[in-house]
Amino acid sequence: MRNSEFGGRQLSNFAVFPPRPASRILTFPNTHCAPASPHSFPALQVRSWRHTFTGVRVEHAPTGLTHFGAINDLWADAGGLHYVVDYKATSKGGEVGIGADWQGGYRRQVEFYQWLLRRRGLRVSDRAWFVYANGIRDGEAFDDVLRVRTSVIPYDGSHAWVEPALRDVADCLASGSAPDAAPGCAFCDYVARASAAG
Repeated sequence: MRNSEFGGRQLSNFAVFPPRPASRILTFPNTHCAPASPHSFPALQVRSWRHTFTGVRVEHAPTGLTHFGAINDLWADAGGLHYVVDYKATSKGGEVGIGADWQGGYRRQVEFYQWLLRRRGLRVSDRAWFVYANGIRDGEAFDDVLRVRTSVIPYDGSHAWVEPALRDVADCLASGSAPDAAPGCAFCDYVARASAAG
């Protein structure tokens, strides 16, 4: 990998990865969204917010707990309204979306980020954006080149569930015992089977 003439990084002779577009305006046809661009926070703050073990941190006074999440990106429109942006990748036939039951965690993830950023004093839109790369599987030779179709998918979230969930977490931690397994919970079933296997 080496630096390219465009300021990005180049892998062998095939792909150029541009640097994060600090000022390019992004528009989304037919989405009723104002033009937005990646937010220009100081580099250190953005790096911290994106780092897995620091992220956007909030001291939650009602529970005495610290909560954090590492955002992928944050866009802002000309009016100073911020949009949480999350990047996803897959390789499947057909169009990608974020409405499947198994993607509930994706949706809650951006809603939690919205909650965190609002607690840090930012004006954050209920609308978040998923930038979803879908690997093209058309049978052509791979040749060390990954080709993708990228979709920019709007999602209108609500963080109304966050405060009650944080209180439940705090109560659970203070109780001194694990909660009962929820009926039909695949994770609980896995833990029970793993414990029984010894």
